[in-house]
Amino acid sequence: MKKTGSREKFKDLDLKKRTTELEELNQKLLRKDEITSKLGDLKKQLLKPLSLDEKLKIITDAVVRIFEADFARIWLIKQGDICHDGCIHAQVREGPDACMDRTSCLHLIASSGRYTRINGDHRRVPVGSYKIGRIAAGIDLKFITNDVVHDHRVHDREWAREIGLVSFAGFKLTSPDGEPIGVLALFKKDEISADLEFLLEDLATTTSQVILAGNALKLLQESEKKYYNLFENSPVAMFRSKIDGSEILDANNKFMELFGYSKEELLNKPSIIHWADPGLRGKLIKQLEIEGTINYFEIPLLTKYGTIIVQASIKLYPGEGYLEGTLYDITERRKVEKALKESEERYRRLIESSPDLVLIYGDEGIVYANPVALQIFKAEDIGDVTRLAIEDIAHPKDLPKLKQRIEFAKKYDKRNQPTKSQIIDLEGNIIDMETASVPIIFEGKKAAQIVGRNISDHKKREDRIKLQNKTLEGINKIFEIAITVENEEELARKSLEVCEDITGSKFGFIVERNLQGRMDTIAISNPGWEECSIEKKDAVVLIKDMKEHGLYGKVSQDGKPLLTNDPSNHPDSIGIPEGHPVLNSFLGVPLIQGGEVIGSICLGNKKEGFNLDDQKILEKLSIAISESLMRKRAENSLKQALDEKEILLKEIHHRVKNNLMVISSLLNLQSQFIKDEETLDVFRESQNRAQSMALIHERLYESTDLKRINFGEYISSLAYEIYHTYVKDPSQISLKLNLDDLTLDINTAVPLGLIINELLSNSMKYAFPDGKDGEIIIEFDKDKGEYILIIEDNGVGFPEDLDFKYTDSLGLQLINRLSEQIDADITLDVMKGTKFTLKFREKFTD
Repeated sequence: MKKTGSREKFKDLDLKKRTTELEELNQKLLRKDEITSKLGDLKKQLLKPLSLDEKLKIITDAVVRIFEADFARIWLIKQGDICHDGCIHAQVREGPDACMDRTSCLHLIASSGRYTRINGDHRRVPVGSYKIGRIAAGIDLKFITNDVVHDHRVHDREWAREIGLVSFAGFKLTSPDGEPIGVLALFKKDEISADLEFLLEDLATTTSQVILAGNALKLLQESEKKYYNLFENSPVAMFRSKIDGSEILDANNKFMELFGYSKEELLNKPSIIHWADPGLRGKLIKQLEIEGTINYFEIPLLTKYGTIIVQASIKLYPGEGYLEGTLYDITERRKVEKALKESEERYRRLIESSPDLVLIYGDEGIVYANPVALQIFKAEDIGDVTRLAIEDIAHPKDLPKLKQRIEFAKKYDKRNQPTKSQIIDLEGNIIDMETASVPIIFEGKKAAQIVGRNISDHKKREDRIKLQNKTLEGINKIFEIAITVENEEELARKSLEVCEDITGSKFGFIVERNLQGRMDTIAISNPGWEECSIEKKDAVVLIKDMKEHGLYGKVSQDGKPLLTNDPSNHPDSIGIPEGHPVLNSFLGVPLIQGGEVIGSICLGNKKEGFNLDDQKILEKLSIAISESLMRKRAENSLKQALDEKEILLKEIHHRVKNNLMVISSLLNLQSQFIKDEETLDVFRESQNRAQSMALIHERLYESTDLKRINFGEYISSLAYEIYHTYVKDPSQISLKLNLDDLTLDINTAVPLGLIINELLSNSMKYAFPDGKDGEIIIEFDKDKGEYILIIEDNGVGFPEDLDFKYTDSLGLQLINRLSEQIDADITLDVMKGTKFTLKFREKFTD
């Protein structure tokens, strides 16, 4: 009985367990049926006309709601777009989660649940990285785990632990050919069963279909939009109408613009568009019934604004009962073509009457020449010119340049600026031309039009002006040299350098006839040391007393220029000294002074040989050199005479100074025998006046300028001379000087020195009686061309009843007379002692 009871107990437990399992199974089936039903409703909802983004958000919301996910997301594979704008994954270049391919990545499109934001750090995931990227790369078809906290494949397991996540599922979204297009993923806080996994896979398949359908719809909409935009915004008028033309079924904006009507006025109404020639329309329809399509034919049509000409292309659809086509307005083109034809006629008349040469150069050579070509090339008919090749008419040195300019005009359709070149006529004559090449279309082909003007006469005038300018430049340089150099040898040498430089000669020399009728070299150039075996020190030595023979002798003997570019074979050649460079060319002109030949200038070895222009230049330069040499000699003679005169003037100043000092000494000796103080003062004043004048002549004698002296320095010396004469105790009276370094002419300096002598003497004698202390100030400067001299003291001053301009005092009378002599304005101020001010301007110049 006891055993039986145990068995019964176990049976009851087993029954209860089975009952529980059946109930759980039933619940799972009910849950599966519920999910399946909701998924069915979801699929119906996805059939609604919504955007792809809206449908994907509905799917992630359904995953959270139906499968009780914590959050769900959908990523789609798209081009990489924010690699440089904040994507944290783009910075990872190493490790298993590195972003190795920036061409495409996973873009987060939809997110639902706890984390709904789609613009955080998780907004992009590299393909091939992390669990989601591996699914997108096809490495894993799907990813399922019910232990996200411990599964090593999960990237951030600690984060999963913190928010309580248990499971993760990710499914690849694919195209019909199996290529990945995205990932559907979700996190849950409980396990994902096999049934749920199956249902989620089915939802992933549905999601893939939704994405593909959405993309296809988007492409279709974009295509339709592009077609509509192309139709509406086409620059060509497009239309569809009934075959009989009774009604316009559709037309674009350009059609409306062309005919001047709105769509409301025109479409699906009795047609108001008419043909200018109704019979032409019937012929067109018959032709369309045979051919089906007619392209590029012209039709005159009536618009709201008048008649236009269109170029039409039309296709007939007889089964549908309509025709459609395009119209291109060529009214303006026809006007332009007419104007162009008239312009071409005017152009033809213009170039045929042009005074300039006009050639048109095409692929076959010269294809047109205007009548001026007959005159330029000395041809009998135009055919003689058009048969010429460019090589026949261009000077060899200008041929490459002319070809290049022609090809440039043809190839780049650009005008060439006028340039000077030379051409050759049929008789072989060279003609200077100024030519320009411009692109042109001739007989439907690209060509270059060459316009040329004969500038031979202008070129000759231009060459003459250049020659004159070159000559004047040389003459000016020679005259400048004549001013700056010290002696005639340097003048001759530098003038020779000017001649060599202007003519392009390698070396030369200048010779002058001496009193014995022989030749002395007065200048010789460096004769090109690399070719010369003569020692340099010997080659530049001026050779004296040479025999007047050879080529240079021929020039001075005949008094005429001599030019030869084959000097060794000239009948007057005597050869060259041993070691001298070979003489390849020679040019000599005579030096003439006062109608007589005094020597010659000879140049040698111009690279390309001398010509008549060189001879003309050298003849003019020889006149300047001859004149400069004579002036330099006259200048040196004058300078010598001036030097002698300067010595004489110095001697005069020295003697005048000595004589004045003798007078001063005599007065000093005589004063020793005078007992009367008043008479003694007269002698002393006379002595000081003589010394003041002697000091001026001493300054002039010591100066390089014999007519002017530094008057500031003179005042200083004179003041201290007088000071030491009258002032016995320097601590009683002080002397202050404020003097500028200004020069004065002797004619002003002498009277002004005497004035200073008188004023200073008066101050020192009378301003400070009975041992009174004080100071004397002297100032001398210049303001706006006017000299100002101030002599003042702070002594007892002038008596109030004394007028210094009208007095019996010899000293004051002398001051007034001397002031008048130099035209000075003198004033007296007695407010604080005595202050004399003189203002004057110099009347004397150098």
